[in-house]
Amino acid sequence: CWRQGADPQQAQTKRPHSVSFSKMMPMRLAMGYTLSAFAKELPAWIIFTGIFLPVVLLLLLLIAYFRIKLIEENIVQLNYKSGSSAPLLLKPSV
Repeated sequence: CWRQGADPQQAQTKRPHSVSFSKMMPMRLAMGYTLSAFAKELPAWIIFTGIFLPVVLLLLLLIAYFRIKLIEENIVQLNYKSGSSAPLLLKPSV
Protein backbone atom coordinates (compact mmCIF):
# COMPACT_ATOMS: atom_id res chain seq x y z
CA CYS A 1 0.00 0.00 0.00
CA TRP A 2 1.47 3.41 -0.93
CA ARG A 3 1.71 5.94 1.87
CA GLN A 4 2.55 9.58 1.71
CA GLY A 5 6.29 10.08 2.04
CA ALA A 6 7.13 6.44 1.29
CA ASP A 7 9.12 5.38 -1.73
CA PRO A 8 6.69 4.20 -4.50
CA GLN A 9 9.13 1.53 -5.69
CA GLN A 10 9.31 -0.02 -2.23
CA ALA A 11 5.52 0.00 -1.97
CA GLN A 12 5.25 -1.90 -5.25
CA THR A 13 7.73 -4.57 -4.24
CA LYS A 14 6.09 -5.25 -0.87
CA ARG A 15 2.67 -6.32 -2.11
CA PRO A 16 1.79 -9.58 -0.37
CA HIS A 17 -1.37 -10.21 -2.37
CA SER A 18 0.14 -9.94 -5.82
CA VAL A 19 1.14 -13.22 -7.45
CA SER A 20 3.41 -13.09 -10.44
CA PHE A 21 2.49 -14.86 -13.64
CA SER A 22 5.66 -16.95 -13.54
CA LYS A 23 4.61 -18.49 -10.22
CA MET A 24 1.18 -19.46 -11.59
CA MET A 25 2.48 -20.92 -14.86
CA PRO A 26 3.37 -24.40 -13.48
CA MET A 27 -0.06 -24.64 -11.88
CA ARG A 28 -1.75 -23.77 -15.17
CA LEU A 29 0.32 -26.35 -17.01
CA ALA A 30 -0.51 -28.99 -14.42
CA MET A 31 -4.22 -28.17 -14.64
CA GLY A 32 -4.11 -28.35 -18.43
CA TYR A 33 -2.37 -31.71 -18.28
CA THR A 34 -4.90 -33.02 -15.75
CA LEU A 35 -7.86 -31.94 -17.88
CA SER A 36 -6.24 -33.37 -20.99
CA ALA A 37 -5.61 -36.74 -19.34
CA PHE A 38 -9.13 -36.79 -17.93
CA ALA A 39 -10.66 -36.06 -21.35
CA LYS A 40 -8.57 -38.77 -23.03
CA GLU A 41 -9.69 -41.43 -20.56
CA LEU A 42 -13.36 -40.48 -20.65
CA PRO A 43 -15.46 -42.13 -23.40
CA ALA A 44 -17.28 -39.80 -25.76
CA TRP A 45 -20.73 -41.17 -24.88
CA ILE A 46 -20.20 -40.21 -21.22
CA ILE A 47 -19.20 -36.70 -22.21
CA PHE A 48 -22.26 -36.45 -24.48
CA THR A 49 -24.87 -37.95 -22.14
CA GLY A 50 -23.40 -36.72 -18.88
CA ILE A 51 -22.35 -33.18 -19.73
CA PHE A 52 -23.51 -31.96 -23.14
CA LEU A 53 -27.06 -33.36 -23.19
CA PRO A 54 -28.14 -32.17 -19.71
CA VAL A 55 -26.78 -28.68 -20.35
CA VAL A 56 -28.58 -28.43 -23.69
CA LEU A 57 -31.83 -29.70 -22.18
CA LEU A 58 -31.56 -27.23 -19.31
CA LEU A 59 -31.01 -24.36 -21.73
CA LEU A 60 -33.99 -25.43 -23.85
CA LEU A 61 -36.12 -25.68 -20.72
CA LEU A 62 -35.12 -22.17 -19.67
CA ILE A 63 -35.88 -20.82 -23.15
CA ALA A 64 -39.33 -22.45 -23.12
CA TYR A 65 -40.07 -21.19 -19.60
CA PHE A 66 -39.16 -17.58 -20.38
CA ARG A 67 -41.05 -17.75 -23.69
CA ILE A 68 -44.20 -18.84 -21.86
CA LYS A 69 -43.76 -16.09 -19.27
CA LEU A 70 -43.29 -13.51 -22.02
CA ILE A 71 -46.42 -14.66 -23.83
CA GLU A 72 -48.43 -14.54 -20.59
CA GLU A 73 -47.18 -11.02 -19.87
CA ASN A 74 -48.10 -9.89 -23.39
CA ILE A 75 -51.62 -11.32 -22.95
CA VAL A 76 -52.04 -9.55 -19.61
CA GLN A 77 -50.91 -6.25 -21.15
CA LEU A 78 -53.31 -6.69 -24.10
CA ASN A 79 -56.18 -7.43 -21.73
CA TYR A 80 -55.31 -4.39 -19.64
CA LYS A 81 -55.31 -2.17 -22.73
CA SER A 82 -58.63 -3.59 -24.01
CA GLY A 83 -60.33 -3.34 -20.59
CA SER A 84 -61.14 -7.04 -20.30
CA SER A 85 -61.46 -8.31 -16.73
CA ALA A 86 -60.64 -12.00 -17.32
CA PRO A 87 -57.39 -13.07 -18.95
CA LEU A 88 -57.73 -14.63 -22.39
CA LEU A 89 -55.98 -17.81 -21.23
CA LEU A 90 -58.59 -18.45 -18.52
CA LYS A 91 -61.67 -17.93 -20.67
CA PRO A 92 -63.37 -21.22 -21.59
CA SER A 93 -63.27 -22.04 -25.29
CA VAL A 94 -66.62 -23.88 -25.44
